[in-house]
Amino acid sequence: MKLGLLKLTALILSLLLPCSALATDYTQDANCEAAWLMTEGEGTTIADSSVNSNTGTFKASGQPAWSGSVPPGGFAAGSVDFNRGTADFISLTNALSTIDGKTASLVQWMSADSYDSFGIITFGTNTGTSVYWQIGNDTTVFLMADSLNITSTDFDSSTWFHIAWISDGTDIEFFADGVSKGSSGEAVTALSAGNKNFYIGDWIASPGSNWTYDGLLTEMALFSDALDSTEINDIMDNGLLGAAPTGWTHKWNGIPNANIAAINGVPKANIAKVNGV
Repeated sequence: MKLGLLKLTALILSLLLPCSALATDYTQDANCEAAWLMTEGEGTTIADSSVNSNTGTFKASGQPAWSGSVPPGGFAAGSVDFNRGTADFISLTNALSTIDGKTASLVQWMSADSYDSFGIITFGTNTGTSVYWQIGNDTTVFLMADSLNITSTDFDSSTWFHIAWISDGTDIEFFADGVSKGSSGEAVTALSAGNKNFYIGDWIASPGSNWTYDGLLTEMALFSDALDSTEINDIMDNGLLGAAPTGWTHKWNGIPNANIAAINGVPKANIAKVNGV
């Protein structure tokens, strides 16, 4: 009788729950090269939630710190706090071979405390010269050293912003909190092929030398295609994993950020069928 009631309840809920409530898990997108949710809360690595295993490792000394501060929305479960005074960064070695930068998207939540003389670099590589994703100041951003004038935004206010750099092969566009702040009308010079070394929170070509990020980062992902505004806003509103449907908790059996796509370890589980019920 109990099993029958469970099945009936599950069926009723599945019929009542709108399909639109099931958000997209962008970490499993075919073009997601890396996704760092930064929810570990301890240790010295950040796991890549995509299929590509691009694990990030904290700098050996003067490491970043874990933080419980999170952006609005209820989907993030933690963040990493970078301190310019100790030149914090996270390194990725021999990674992201398929990223050329020419057609790519970098998304993240950031809460920056201050600029230094060169602005804010949240992601940089030593492949080639001047290769980074950078906010220079309130009115200028850079992608691979190509500058883009944007609508003035107070990024260094210790306020959470959702940021997206988008390059489609012919144009660079920059989004803050889901709104386009400007586009360049010019293409980015491609990175060289093969594995690359990246720093999160610094530029690897000149680490700790007036390039170091100061503030919080979480929910960062790199894609090998150009996300559109609908996808950017979906990620901002629901997180990279896809938020739980309205009215459902974001923590299932104590698992932070659990959602309908994975319940009790069952991939693609949904309300109609959980653990075979």
